[in-house]
Order: sequence, then structure tokens, then C-alpha cells
Amino acid sequence: MNIVKVKTSQGCLNKNIGCEEAPDKIVEELDNIWAREDGANKDYKISEVKIVKGNLEDTNKNIFDSKGDLFIGGDHSITYFLAKGLVKEKGETGIISFDAHPDCFKTENFNIPTHEDWIMHLVKEKIIDPKNIILVDDVWTTGATMKECCFVLKRSGAKRVWGLTLAR
Repeated sequence: MNIVKVKTSQGCLNKNIGCEEAPDKIVEELDNIWAREDGANKDYKISEVKIVKGNLEDTNKNIFDSKGDLFIGGDHSITYFLAKGLVKEKGETGIISFDAHPDCFKTENFNIPTHEDWIMHLVKEKIIDPKNIILVDDVWTTGATMKECCFVLKRSGAKRVWGLTLAR
């Protein structure tokens, strides 16, 4: 298995600075877990997408062109370009979005999808069929976030939307 680190927070609209550190921390924990397995050989390799600091366009092209089995990364905006690349390479694809907070919200008409609107762009551009999306959020407080995401997906053509939360 090829695990690909995408260490960037350039698309987060300055809301999640520091999340680019997550891939290294996740891989470190994975290595620690694997090291405790009795006699097991590590059967994954780690690669990394080239991030061009200050150049979101080139970074996004590198994300789009990346190949791997599991992608772990910084902010949610990387998923738009990963999904586009996967659909181009493999055909119909689905998404399970963890922490699906405002990923369907309309932002200030940026030229490229951001941390807050990448799911909406994938559906509107018909890259991902809305029936192939599962939203998972950590907490259901008022339900406003999940309801808004469901509303946007239904307005974009979804007949049914599944949303899961871990706590209420």
C-alpha cells in the first residue's frame, strides 16, 4: 500500500494553519503501532506530494497528478484535486468525508475550491455523483452544519443524503 502525505494548509482560508503537520503525526503513530506487531513486516510505503509554498495552483496540480492508495493531508481542500485525479484515473469514485463541517458552504467566489466548498464544487461539476458521498461529523449540536450540507447536496441532484455523527 502506498500512503501519500499531502502536507499543506494553503487552501484553508487561514482557518486551519498547522494542519499541514497532521500527515507526519499520523504516519509516526502508524509506524509506532506497526512496530508493536509481533514480527510483522511493515507492508506500506510512504510518499509525499510536492507542495509549492505560496503557489496554490502548482500545488493543486501536483495533488491532482499524485498516485497512491491512501491520502492523508492538511486541510479539506486537497480532496477536490485528489477526487478529480482519481476520477480521471479510475472512473466513478465516492467520498467519505470526516469532519464534514462547512464543506458544502458557498464561499466568496474564489477561482478554485477551498476548504469550505470543495464538496459543492465536486457535485456541481459532476465529478462526484452525490449518491457516492457519505458525510461524517464529530458532534451534532444544533444540526445546522449537517442540514446545510444535505441541503446543498440535494439542491445539486442528490435524491438521498446520508450523514453520520459520532456524538450528540
